[in-house]
Amino acid sequence: MQHIDNSKTQTINAWQHFVDKLSEEVLIVNERFQVVVANESAKKRFGIHAIQPYKFYCKKFFAQFCNDCEVCPLRKTIETQTTQTVSFEKTQSKRYDVTVINLPVSFQDEQWFMCSSQQKQIKRKPKNNQTYVNDIGTWQVTLDEQFKIVKANQYSYQFLGLTKETLEKNKPLFTDLLAPEYKNSFIEAIETLQKKKTSEQLRLLFTTRDNSYYGGNAFIRLNTSNEQVHYELSVSPITYPVFGSQEYYENLRLQNFIYIITQQIVQSGSLAEGFRQILYSMAEVLGANMCGFIHFGSNQQYQIKAALVNGKYYNTETVPEVIKQQVEGFSMRLKQEEHINISDVVSSEFYYKEYLSDVNVVSFLSYPLKHHTRMVGAVFVGLPHPFVWPENRIDFVKIIGSIILQNFLQHETREKLKRINENFVNIFDNSSDAVFIVSLSGQVLEANHTATVLTGYNKTELLKKNVSEISKAETLDLAQVQYEMLQSQQMIFGTELIPRKGEKIPVETREKIIRFQGNLAILVIARDVRHRREINRMMVQTISETQDKERKRIAEGLHDNVGPLLSTLRIYIDLLRNTELTEQEIEEYSQRMNKIINEAIDTVREVSRNLMPGVLNDFGLKEAISDFCNKINQTGVIRVYFTYNIENVALQDNLKNVIYSLAKELINNSIKHAEASEIDLSISEKQEGLEVIMKDNGVGVDIEKQLAKNYKGLGLKNILSKVNANSGKVTILDVDGFGMKIVFPLYEN
Repeated sequence: MQHIDNSKTQTINAWQHFVDKLSEEVLIVNERFQVVVANESAKKRFGIHAIQPYKFYCKKFFAQFCNDCEVCPLRKTIETQTTQTVSFEKTQSKRYDVTVINLPVSFQDEQWFMCSSQQKQIKRKPKNNQTYVNDIGTWQVTLDEQFKIVKANQYSYQFLGLTKETLEKNKPLFTDLLAPEYKNSFIEAIETLQKKKTSEQLRLLFTTRDNSYYGGNAFIRLNTSNEQVHYELSVSPITYPVFGSQEYYENLRLQNFIYIITQQIVQSGSLAEGFRQILYSMAEVLGANMCGFIHFGSNQQYQIKAALVNGKYYNTETVPEVIKQQVEGFSMRLKQEEHINISDVVSSEFYYKEYLSDVNVVSFLSYPLKHHTRMVGAVFVGLPHPFVWPENRIDFVKIIGSIILQNFLQHETREKLKRINENFVNIFDNSSDAVFIVSLSGQVLEANHTATVLTGYNKTELLKKNVSEISKAETLDLAQVQYEMLQSQQMIFGTELIPRKGEKIPVETREKIIRFQGNLAILVIARDVRHRREINRMMVQTISETQDKERKRIAEGLHDNVGPLLSTLRIYIDLLRNTELTEQEIEEYSQRMNKIINEAIDTVREVSRNLMPGVLNDFGLKEAISDFCNKINQTGVIRVYFTYNIENVALQDNLKNVIYSLAKELINNSIKHAEASEIDLSISEKQEGLEVIMKDNGVGVDIEKQLAKNYKGLGLKNILSKVNANSGKVTILDVDGFGMKIVFPLYEN
């Protein structure tokens, strides 16, 4: 059973209410011949008590006379989008006339059609050869430029109530035979015919002298032979009995106008033109002096899509302010109520009735157009006289509303897809990465501007390439690409791009399965990592240089300070060993040697303290950095704010030393180079590791420029080398001034 959402259920219910008013058997089916709606007359005629939407196929109803689906009028309507009528003889005395019309109700997965059928008696001609209209035959009528009947076939005479001789003499007007509400539609069809020079099709309702009514599907053709303009009409009549009540005639009128409105929106060149034609038809059939449609956008701001007020048509751009105020009034009320139904505006308590009175609206009806729980829009109708709205007219307005709702939803969907496409194209074309869309066989289907710049091919050339021609990979088995992508969402695109000229370009790629032009394809984003590799190379070089400088500094310290002391001590030892000395001299030399040893110890301790500060070793990381920050704060020139939040992790000594050194280096750089007055330093325990964040309010630092410098001081290079040596990760923060985040992985002891 097909899933039916709330919007479709509302539309089904609205059409069910409408078709149940009709005496003829009516089915609404989709293009797969599934019955969506059947009225009571159809269910009774074909012996089916109740149906569920989409449960039966139309052959369930028409099985008595419909055997070949290939010649079904529904199939022809689907193919040509035109109204079709077919007669089926059930017996020698009975037949069915089935008319199929395309409805302007389309969902994402289906289109609806209305099948209207009538069982009729086949009357045989009496002996006196008297002709009956029910002796069905196609009426052939020829009109001149003034719509006078100049020629008719034998089936038309009795219907017209004229003999051939009288017809040729009087030449009555064809428009006088039409029901009043159909005259404008006929004239509009003629005007369209004059412009397009093609045939036109429409449904007409005729009146006769005995007050009978006959519906007919008319085909009009322009004949300009013999330098005279004639209109050739071929009418397939559908007979209706004499109307016994005003309600029956009213239902018939509304039904025929649904047919007319359906054709108008289907055949209109644009949605706006379709709305305009519907409003004129609504005003004609209901006698309305105001009607229109409101659309609520996604931000719930209302917009008058179309309005007809006292014979003047307005669209979104041309609607006057006074009408906007009227619509704003009752649209706000519709958000709180299910509908508005006012028989007499003057005597009502409607808050905005003065606005309606300004445009001579006395009775008023409006229904919201809802999709699920969202109010998509509203349809409104106003009459220039008091009027108690009967159920059939309310149903008529609901049907129109369901048609408009589906068009609103389709319009919203198209606009959403358009915005998505525009956003995609904008991102696609302006991405700093090369973006390729390739088929599962590796053929390049689309590429952005960056891809053409990176590869050196223009777009036309690039779209003729295969992935294997522009990328280098250790293994690129295109026969396995489809399997790999569907199984693991991964594809070996290659670690290098092969441009038209120059060296291969190292890239980092990401791939994802997408749908492109209705088929599975692969979206490949390739990032040029040459710059990153150069920075990594510079960092490795910096680490090596820094380590060499650090070794040299330690070596120089030991050589310059400890070395002379040890050399002096050696001299005294040689003296003691090789010289005969008095006890007093030995005591004097011993004291001197002891002093030299103490100096050497102090010197080694100083070198050690530079590597591992005493305050850090004695009191811990938090107190050591706090002590350093306090000393800076005491100058009164710059303020350092320090926060420390590590409770659950015991840091290793070497990591404490690195963090202490980095903190001093970062703060020192801000003081020397950034001209900062405030520095924020935080050390905290995070899920990804130990996080060190430093931010200042200075002038900022050019990272690449600093790395490229070849100066004696350590600075930023020293920071990067220490971080890298301890498997840390550096991120430059996007802040005013300068900011850096360093994350070290934490390992359990």
